[in-house]
Amino acid sequence: MRSVRWRVCYLAAALMVSGCTPHGRAKAKPEPVPPPATTHRVSERPKLLVVLVIDQLRADYLDRMRDLLVDGGFRAFLDGGANYASCRLRHLPSYTGPSHAAISTGACPDGNGIVGNEWWNPNAGQVEYCVDQPGATILGEPSGIGATRVGPENLRTTTLGDELKMATGGRAKVVSIALKDRAAILMGGRLADAALWYDQGKGAWITSTAYGRKLPDWAAAVNAERYPALQRGKRWKPLMTADQARARGGFETVWGERFGTQSAAIFADAVNSKVEETTEAYFGVFTQTPRANDYTLLTALAAVRAERLGARDTTDLLFVSLSSTDYVGHKYGPNSWEALDFTLQTDRALAGFLKELGALVPGGLGACTLALTADHGVAPAPAQAALMGLPALRIDDKKLLDEARAVVAARFQNGALVTSWTEPYLTIDRAAVRRAGLDLEAVQAAAAEGVMRVEGVSSAWPVTRLLRGQVPPTVLGARLAHAVHPDVSGDVLVLLDPLCLAGDTKYATSHGQAYVYDSAVPLLFAGRGIKAGVDYSEASTLDIAPTFAALAGILPPASCEGRVLPCVVPVR
Repeated sequence: MRSVRWRVCYLAAALMVSGCTPHGRAKAKPEPVPPPATTHRVSERPKLLVVLVIDQLRADYLDRMRDLLVDGGFRAFLDGGANYASCRLRHLPSYTGPSHAAISTGACPDGNGIVGNEWWNPNAGQVEYCVDQPGATILGEPSGIGATRVGPENLRTTTLGDELKMATGGRAKVVSIALKDRAAILMGGRLADAALWYDQGKGAWITSTAYGRKLPDWAAAVNAERYPALQRGKRWKPLMTADQARARGGFETVWGERFGTQSAAIFADAVNSKVEETTEAYFGVFTQTPRANDYTLLTALAAVRAERLGARDTTDLLFVSLSSTDYVGHKYGPNSWEALDFTLQTDRALAGFLKELGALVPGGLGACTLALTADHGVAPAPAQAALMGLPALRIDDKKLLDEARAVVAARFQNGALVTSWTEPYLTIDRAAVRRAGLDLEAVQAAAAEGVMRVEGVSSAWPVTRLLRGQVPPTVLGARLAHAVHPDVSGDVLVLLDPLCLAGDTKYATSHGQAYVYDSAVPLLFAGRGIKAGVDYSEASTLDIAPTFAALAGILPPASCEGRVLPCVVPVR
């Protein structure tokens, strides 16, 4: 155990690479470690494929913060890799579950079956979580907080990892790590050797019986170090000053307290006021601090070492999703000092991770191919946008249901046929429709008509029509057609106006729509087999799986709709 403790401490030190001080003064930068760009045919396939997903990292963050980034972090990709600067999500809705599934499968919800973070299950009469798997149980030391039966069963196609396992007769290793269970599971797929996520009650990594009979020994060793518990009481100190943030569009804001350009007295007080929490609630607060990214990356490096990823006679695959950016973005909004500073914190953690990864893999980072992206962006905080004079609204979920039910009641004498609102879907009681001898599409159309009476709703689409392909011949129409799956979609797909959000008002903002602020994400590649340069041609996160499949010499996932990007250098 002493050796495990020494390794974790060493890795923590490696991740705490220097950047700006809390007062904005520059420290010594780490040695540059950009993966080398390739300009010719390569003689070997990558030893390790790495997909880094930074939850809610909107594309403009890197441009706004570029002059404050250190060498070896995001710059390893921006300066030494391939940058698809016009990347847009091609799927709806832009939530964590569907977006991670899109990355790993190269498919939209109609192909992979993940139509939302959750959806209404009419057979069970309740909302179903996207990674719900009856019969699966949690492994490790679960607290009981969060989902207790999870696995990849709802994925209706293969993932990149599944294809790599099949192509190598199981010899390739696939590991997936994220704080969020749905991110880890939907990236890893069915055949991953390990998929880990974070228990917010115990502050430890857990998995499920979908991935074996016990938590991997190396993960248990990381848990034994109690890294999150040891961070209790440590405040999030900014790397950038308020003036630096304001110059890059950042307002100092806390949801419910300060909006617009008003001055904030204390940085990140909604987080820092709770880091000394002595109950289990602290482990949830920990996920909103930069140290949660450090912890995720430390654990990924432990996996590389223990599983010898990239050090064997085949190509291995590592998925890592950094979830904390999403938690901070929801709490403070994208135009906040906190969100911008968190981008810098992530940059420093990434630099430390890449440096240590290069030391662990024989041949260094030049033997690896890396992709970096985000699962989605985020909308401006409606309260901020409204104060600036923009037409931003918060829409009451109850009003959506009430208006849909009112029209259905007037037309079919039974408003209760509209059973629920689980964004972005209204759901109809289909069994009751059949018993009443009604036409389902007519009921869906009535509900759609009702919900469109609500201010802030852009359009509403009966799913029966979408499944028939009755969509406008536009980019949005294509997304609508790919958003629905006949087995799990709701009955009316609702789209909101720009800058409008529905539901939970305890957070500053959210995401989920098709607008640029939700769909514009970074798409960066670096390492073996990648030509450096900026490319403004059409690209999406669906292209990661086929691009990596080409580099590994395997088939893309079964339902893949993405393309191999032109940054790929052929293998001799």
